[in-house]
Amino acid sequence: MQSLLWLGLLMWLSLALVQLLSNRWQAAVVLIVGTLTGQAISFGQVQTGIDAPSLSQGISYLVLPWLIMQATLPLSFGVIKRQMIWLSFVGVGGFVFTLMVVACGLYYWVDHLGFPWQSALVVGTLLAMTDPMAVSALWRDRAKLSLLLESESVFGELLGFVALGVLLSDWQSAFAGSVWWQLLLSLVLGALLVKPLTWLCQCHGSLLLPVGYGVYYLSQAHLGLSAPLVLISLCLGMPKGLWLAGFARGSYWLGLSLVWILGFSLTLEMFSERAPMMAVAALLCWAARLMWLGVCHLSQRLSVRGSPRLTLAEWWQLPVHGPLALAVVLSLPTSLPAWWSIQSVCYGVIVAEILLWRPLLPAKRAIS
Repeated sequence: MQSLLWLGLLMWLSLALVQLLSNRWQAAVVLIVGTLTGQAISFGQVQTGIDAPSLSQGISYLVLPWLIMQATLPLSFGVIKRQMIWLSFVGVGGFVFTLMVVACGLYYWVDHLGFPWQSALVVGTLLAMTDPMAVSALWRDRAKLSLLLESESVFGELLGFVALGVLLSDWQSAFAGSVWWQLLLSLVLGALLVKPLTWLCQCHGSLLLPVGYGVYYLSQAHLGLSAPLVLISLCLGMPKGLWLAGFARGSYWLGLSLVWILGFSLTLEMFSERAPMMAVAALLCWAARLMWLGVCHLSQRLSVRGSPRLTLAEWWQLPVHGPLALAVVLSLPTSLPAWWSIQSVCYGVIVAEILLWRPLLPAKRAIS
């Protein structure tokens, strides 16, 4: 217990010290500090009491609800409805295209019984999920475009949670349709809770965060539904005015903490044994982005008339993997086939993005 407290103190001290650096260096420095801490503890054989299952459950119940609310509460459902054609084409098409390119390429490249189709599809799903918070911070000065890109990323997150719900379930249940009914009920429950919970939060604004966590926990632990889908459906229906600026600052610190945990979780074996898989997955992910780039650039004529257009260089920066995508990777159940390989591959891609200056955590720019 004492070693765990010292570990937490070291993490928050490192997060405080990186505030002296520019935004561009913060994520990379936090990642390096977390990695060095993890290697030092491993070399010294210090028992922290932290294992993979407890870390996965902790992030799933403590971190994911906050990040989901931060990503979806600022969005306007009216804009999403008006831009449904454009968002469906770019968001759904980009998600499915990236998923299939990464999954098929990785599966046939590995070609091993220990890495089944289920594992390949999970990797493709995780790398196809993008982060609305990271996108919105990049384009905070172009409000209309920012909202459209946020909405596109939410489509990716929504589809990602649906795909993970199917892939992590029993295959017989998925084919029988029970999993699909469960996912549909999750969306319906979130929509039904919009009006009563909106009234409650408007009367008592301080209840917004506890209500979100309560809905998430009850859906996951007691109703057997997909808690992320319930929360996304609920937050999309709530008035935009309920969004609190404090969510942005809290999500920024949570995101930095996740990067530190990512570094702490890295092992030398991941890179010595899974480096080729990491490189192939990163190349497939970026190749899919590059191929989809031309389609997205041509599809801008479907967007709102008069809205600003993206250049090719701007399209290449979007979408990005941010704190929400990283939290989903860290919260994967350890019972998943080839779990260590899946996490190693996703770690490698996100680490490459951090070190190649793709903005994993740009939220501070949006609130500074």
